[in-house]
Amino acid sequence: MTVIRQWVLMLGGAGLLCGVAQCLMPSKAMEKQLRLVLSLVLLYLFFGIFGGVSIKQMELLPQKELLLSQEQQQITEQGVLLLTRLELAERVEQTLLEQTGSRFTVTAVVLRERAGEVSVSEVTLQSLLGRDPQELSGILNRQLGLSATVSEVNGQ
Repeated sequence: MTVIRQWVLMLGGAGLLCGVAQCLMPSKAMEKQLRLVLSLVLLYLFFGIFGGVSIKQMELLPQKELLLSQEQQQITEQGVLLLTRLELAERVEQTLLEQTGSRFTVTAVVLRERAGEVSVSEVTLQSLLGRDPQELSGILNRQLGLSATVSEVNGQ
C-alpha cells in the first residue's frame, strides 16, 4: 500500500510541475517540443512502478497490510449480509406478486448459519393480506427453494 501511495504522490507532483512548466513557457514556438518532453516524463513515471516493484519487494510487505483487519472483515461481512437480505427481500416480494397477484412487503429476513452454510429461516411480511402463512411458505419453497416460515409483523 505504501508503494502505491508513493507512486500516486510522485505522479501527482510531477503532473503539477509539468503544468507549471507549461504555464511559464515564454513562447509558443517550443510548445510542441515541451509538451512532448513533459508527456514522456509523465509516461515514464506512470509506468515506472511496474519496473520498479519486484516480487521480492512484494513478499517483504508486512502481512497486516495485505490482510484486512478483523474489524474490517466483520464490517465487510455485515455489508454482504445486508445486501443479501435486501436482494432476498426483493426476490420474495417479486415471487409472491407473480404467484398470488398480491403485493407483499417484506419487513425482515432472518438468516441462520448451520455447518458453515447460511439459510433463510424466517420471512416476515408487513401483512399476510388474508393469506395462509403455510401457503406463502410453500410458494417460497417451490419457487425459490427457501424452507422458511412466513409470519406477519404483528404476529397474527
